Amino acid sequence: IDDPVEIIEGSLKAQKKLIEGFKGNPDASPELVKQSFEPKHVALSLTGEPITYPRFNELCKEFHKRGISTFVVTNGQYPDAIENLDIVTQLYISVDAPNKEILKAVDKPLFSDYYERLKKSLIAMSKKTFRKAIRLTLVKDQNMTDLEGYKELILLGNPDFIEVKAYMWVGASRERLGREHLPSMH
Repeated sequence: IDDPVEIIEGSLKAQKKLIEGFKGNPDASPELVKQSFEPKHVALSLTGEPITYPRFNELCKEFHKRGISTFVVTNGQYPDAIENLDIVTQLYISVDAPNKEILKAVDKPLFSDYYERLKKSLIAMSKKTFRKAIRLTLVKDQNMTDLEGYKELILLGNPDFIEVKAYMWVGASRERLGREHLPSMH
């Protein structure tokens, strides 16, 4: 298990290496380049499930000690980990469907009790005192239905924010879905 301090130091080093080239770019704002060398926010999300890291609370506390806020995104399949979260700046739970049947079709879950896990995670979220958000990623012709189902799940989680975003046709999802699944504002 990697040490939280090593993870942070490695991440900051990689960030600096990534943006180093902007120093010599005449079109880059010197002030913004300077700011980018001292990140103030970290998103713990995307590939994998960040809250399964056994030292997750230590990691977040270390980020906070350095003045870096933590935004954590989970798919709600590890309710015990959510119950055990000590401190994050903002917790997002992705609610990818309004009911059990659509969630199975959209997420292809690993656990047989996936829907119960999501609901337990939302209940655990509702008890947290840090900022909380439910993220709805809408996929045209897939999960844009059953508003009452979404309403029930949102009420269960009692979030401070609801973030509605459109599915983007990028990455591995292009193997399963087509451009036609991008919802429009209409």
